[in-house]
Formats: sequence, C-alpha cells, structure tokens
Amino acid sequence: MSDIYYDNYMEDEVPPEKSRAQQITGLIFKTLGIAIIVFINFFIFYRIYAGKEPKMAKEYLWNENAVASYNEHAQISAGSDKFPSNEYKVKSVTLGGYTLTDEKGNETNVSRSEYGDNSFKVYTQTLRSYTLTDPDTDKTMVVERSDFYKDGTELNGAFRVTNMYYTPVASQVQVTFRYNHVALEELTKDYALPSVPSGEVYAFTLTDNLGNEYKDYSFTSGTKSVYNYRRLLFDGIKFDNVTMLTLNIYFIDDVTYGSPYISMVIYDANIGLDTMKISGGNTVTKGLAEPNYIVKQGKQGEQEDK
Repeated sequence: MSDIYYDNYMEDEVPPEKSRAQQITGLIFKTLGIAIIVFINFFIFYRIYAGKEPKMAKEYLWNENAVASYNEHAQISAGSDKFPSNEYKVKSVTLGGYTLTDEKGNETNVSRSEYGDNSFKVYTQTLRSYTLTDPDTDKTMVVERSDFYKDGTELNGAFRVTNMYYTPVASQVQVTFRYNHVALEELTKDYALPSVPSGEVYAFTLTDNLGNEYKDYSFTSGTKSVYNYRRLLFDGIKFDNVTMLTLNIYFIDDVTYGSPYISMVIYDANIGLDTMKISGGNTVTKGLAEPNYIVKQGKQGEQEDK
C-alpha cells in the first residue's frame, strides 16, 4: 500500500463528487467573499478620493488688487530701514507684527506698518482645531477641525475651513469653506425651510479681535463627491495688532451683521506662520465672482446692501 493519501481515502479509492447543491453553495460563498473584498477596497479608495480636496480649494486667487500689489512689491526684498538687519533679527512673525531682537538680545515688538516690510509675502497657518462661538450666549467651544458641534451634537464633517492664505502687503485673506449635506439638512431644520436649499446658501464676513468686520469678498465655487467648496478672497484687511481672525457664516436669506449662523476662527497669533511659494501674479483668476445678494431685514430692523 502506498504512503500517499487522498484525505481519508486509499489510493485506489476516489472521493465522491460534490452534489449539485454543494457546488452551488460553494460558488455562492466564494462569490460573496470576492464581492466583500472588492467592496471594502472600493470604499477605502472612495474615502481617499472624496477626502482629497479639488485643485480650486488650494488655489491662490488673483483679483486686480492682488495682481497690482504683486507687480509693485514682488521684487522688494524683506527688511526695514528703521530696523536694519545688521542690528535687528526677526525672532517671530505674526500677521499683526514682528518680534525683533537686537545685538544684546533685547526684544522689541513692532506692528507690521512700523516694521515697514513691503515685500510680497504669502503666509499660511495650519490650525489643528478651531473655535466655535454661540452668538446668543457668547460661549465658545474648541473642537477638532474635522468636527462641527451644534447644541452639543456632533455633526462630523459638516463644516470645515482649510487653506488659509494671508497676504499683508495686499491686505488680503483667502480661505476655503467646505460643507456637505449634513450642514444643509441642519440649516433646513433650523429655519424650518420647506426643502433643502441649493445654489448659494451662505454669505460670509471676516472679523478681527479689534472689532473690525470685513464684508468685501469674491469667491470661486467647486464640488467634489458630497462636498461643496467656496474659495473666498477678502480685501481691505488691516493686519496691525491683529491676533485673531474669524470667518462668519450667514444663511443668505437671514444676514444680520453681528449675528452669524456660525463662526470659525481662521487665524490665531499663538500659532506659528509658514511662508508659502506661489506662482502667477500676471492675470486675474478666471471665474472669480462677487456675492450677489441683498441683506434682508434682520432682527435689528435694519436693511442695508452688502
């Protein structure tokens, strides 16, 4: 007798063939297993694709003011006649000013205009979290950037702000605002709307810690997967002594300045700045639009244009 076995059968014996039902059952389980593997891989790749921002969300926007400022200041070297580089070194930079050290190590804090740096620089900042403010109670909540909390309920990914670019010499701030269907569903419930709104749903302003509110902005639009994007460009920003900038989001049919639907911090002087390289500067960005709406009569009873 041979030492080779076929399971529990002798070499001169043949295992019985599987029944038709067993073959079909095996094929079904095999097909289901393959389908599950394919679905899991598809889901993973889809999440990666959906979470990756479109190109427009990272784009540096050029309006006429930005182009003019770039052409005037791009070739100017950083520095100051009042604080020459052979006597003072820049220790740290904020949008509001500079911390300088002299040869003896003494520190001097100066505003941006006092320092007199007229070079065309673009800064960016990575905020790991942001602050939400309840306009009715003035209470604030610091949450992770990927989450949005409303009335203590987590609405994951409903709102997000990214790609903050600050250009002091052009007096501009750029930021991308992203929202999804969860945000629109919450808005529909909050305002008891008959249906989920579409098109331009939100209006925006920018405020600083000094009490200034900036309403002059332009934007580009984009969509990807379940997300809607608005790339915003604010003009006329004064950076001297600014330590915080906040993006205010209004429902476009209920814009009462000073009472936003929600607010999100987009600059914090306690967090470091990075300098970014940009290209372009010769032509205005195509598709740059101005917000086209009239502020409706708010709860203060005042009516005004944008």
